[in-house]
Amino acid sequence: MTDEAKAKRSDLTCLLWVLGGFATLGIAVLIALFTFAAQQSSTFNCRAKQAEAKTYLASIATMENAFASEYGSFSSDLVSLPFSPDGSPLYLYGFGTASTDQETELRAQIPEYEPTRMSTDDPKVIGDPPRFEVARMAGLTRPLLPPTATATKDRFTAAAVGNLDADATLDVWTIDETRTFTNLVNDCLQ
Repeated sequence: MTDEAKAKRSDLTCLLWVLGGFATLGIAVLIALFTFAAQQSSTFNCRAKQAEAKTYLASIATMENAFASEYGSFSSDLVSLPFSPDGSPLYLYGFGTASTDQETELRAQIPEYEPTRMSTDDPKVIGDPPRFEVARMAGLTRPLLPPTATATKDRFTAAAVGNLDADATLDVWTIDETRTFTNLVNDCLQ
């Protein structure tokens, strides 16, 4: 083989080696892009599910403020508010601790007032026939709601707890009388 042929062969080998490197790099970039897109899609889906909690907690806050303007106290009684989610909620809503503040006064104004009807797993809140579907709330019970979620004469904190994926971490949100949302545990980050 002549020197010129050897040089051409060496140039071709070098070119193929460089092109192979670019192809490998291109494949790695594509894999990284698809992985990033999948993660973004998962995060987007999770945040979309969290919108349910924020919507219903805002509804509870509106009902609490209307109740307090009429009766002079906030309430943990979801039936008296009246709060009931629509459709098939993903979260359990309500209070971890029943309100006892102003109970006597509220019972005098609302004979059926019962502060222990405080979460959407309570049969009296669900109703008969059911006002909403409970299948997606399976495994979510009132003890999972934060005990700080309660209502008094002057303040309230309502909570939502849901499992947004297959892991054991629960997504926990609260709202208070100032309509401040707090994400105590973010299941989207787990």
